[in-house]
Amino acid sequence: MSVSTDEFAAQHSEQQAIINYSRLALAYLEAGELLSARRHAKSALALDKHASTSLGVMALIAQQEGDVRLANSYFEQALRSAPHDSQVRNNFSVFLFENQRYDEAYEELFQVASDTDYANRARAYENLGMVALRLNRDVDAAKAFERALRLDDSLEFSALELVLLSIERGAWSKAKEYFWHYLNARSLSGTADTMEHSTRALEAGRVLALRSGDERSVRVWQRARDEQAIEEGLIIKP
Repeated sequence: MSVSTDEFAAQHSEQQAIINYSRLALAYLEAGELLSARRHAKSALALDKHASTSLGVMALIAQQEGDVRLANSYFEQALRSAPHDSQVRNNFSVFLFENQRYDEAYEELFQVASDTDYANRARAYENLGMVALRLNRDVDAAKAFERALRLDDSLEFSALELVLLSIERGAWSKAKEYFWHYLNARSLSGTADTMEHSTRALEAGRVLALRSGDERSVRVWQRARDEQAIEEGLIIKP
């Protein structure tokens, strides 16, 4: 079977149009322009109903608009068209998490994190740890957070969660080690100078200082914790 030059050019032109429409749909979605994103995604799907990027865009639009059933349908169609597209699968896991479908979210994220070519693999492991915590799977959560830190040691959330998990099981030396990692991660990510510690981090600092018998540090962490609670309206200023 032979294909003429004109037929090949037409096929190539159509394929490029699908790519262009899909890229525009994604760009408009990221800019928050849902109408334009939908229009370009539909243009791509009119040429190829299996265009996975545009199916993924339609899923995200439906998700933002609160249409859970439609979003789920589009995500499933996108993954049937491109089962190895880890970005679409990651987005699907976020959707599942938001809808409290934690077991499914864990399975999807496990596949994403296992993709060695996925650019945001460290964040996928961190999210996997978050889901594991919701499922009360602390051992799996710790493993996921540890993998996340190996891939990106600036992930302060993973470091802090490892601190808290270590405190819970009485592994004080590990908790202290991870707390220093958490403080270093804040410096690496640039948040040390721009963002305050969370209440959980302040409490972890206080508990670790108390455990080590450092009364001065206990007072420092306690004062910071109380000041934050006053700012958040959790306690009344004396």
